[in-house]
Amino acid sequence: MPTLTIPEIARVLRRFDQAGYELFPLAKGAKTPRDTGWQTNEYTLLGDVAPWVQRGGNVGVRLRDNDLVLDLDPRNFRPGDDPFDRLCADVGENLSVHPTVLTGRGDGGRHIYLSKPSETRTVSKLDDYQGIDFRSRGSFVVAPGSSHPETGRPYLLDDLTLAISDVRAAPDALMALLARPDTPFHVDAAGKLSNEQLAEFLAVLDPHDYGPGQHDRWFALMAASHDATAGHGLPEWLAWCARDERYGHVDDELTARRWESLQAGKRGGANFRTLFAAVVEAGRPDLVAAFDDDDLVDRYDFEAERDAMLAILDEESSNA
Repeated sequence: MPTLTIPEIARVLRRFDQAGYELFPLAKGAKTPRDTGWQTNEYTLLGDVAPWVQRGGNVGVRLRDNDLVLDLDPRNFRPGDDPFDRLCADVGENLSVHPTVLTGRGDGGRHIYLSKPSETRTVSKLDDYQGIDFRSRGSFVVAPGSSHPETGRPYLLDDLTLAISDVRAAPDALMALLARPDTPFHVDAAGKLSNEQLAEFLAVLDPHDYGPGQHDRWFALMAASHDATAGHGLPEWLAWCARDERYGHVDDELTARRWESLQAGKRGGANFRTLFAAVVEAGRPDLVAAFDDDDLVDRYDFEAERDAMLAILDEESSNA
């Protein structure tokens, strides 16, 4: 079984750090974050990551807006199918030459690193390519040098591919497949708040009030936060969820996928007013007024807005 020494792990992580990638601690012998708030916590290679590696911890790569990682898991391929070969043929490029990390499972799984325009939001899955996840902001992958929790094998850089310092843009044909359709936002619908403002709004709310037995309220608030930030507030939403100790790290991937399935600005769906209603109900109408030029506190019945949203969710559940 191949092994890596601490200096070897440090060298490969330094390459990622120098290439601008955001490294953070994963739990020892696991593929889950060590810390709550990992999405927004600030970490440094020398101050946080390297000491953790010396203590036997794993490391993750927190993906940014301009990152795109193809996560191939052969266990999920359809029998007799190789969706990666088909994807390469469909986009007209051999994607296997791009910087690649071989997963520690040893079954052909790998992470292929590309870049993309930071303003382009992408889907995380395509039905035609089962077994490939397309990861970007709000997600993470295990960094090379970490140990697989089941096999104990290390994640390794594939030296036959490009260096991580030479990450290249995803081909246009791939971006055409992955790009989420642009939604024309009307003036008072999506994109009302910045990510920082969303974090300030969510700080007023207690995630424990949206825990077990309160799924509809939790989902409505997520949809409202998505709309309020035009879909860009996922890290802040995940960080807020993590304040409830009952919310496990394993939930992040599912939550991120549900977030990405939402459509900001959709008429009849949850919108920023649902979030405003919750903040007003929590006793902070001043915060809402400070962020809204139209004095929504006076013009809208927030309780009715929230109840209408829950009715929509009930209808969607009954039709599922």
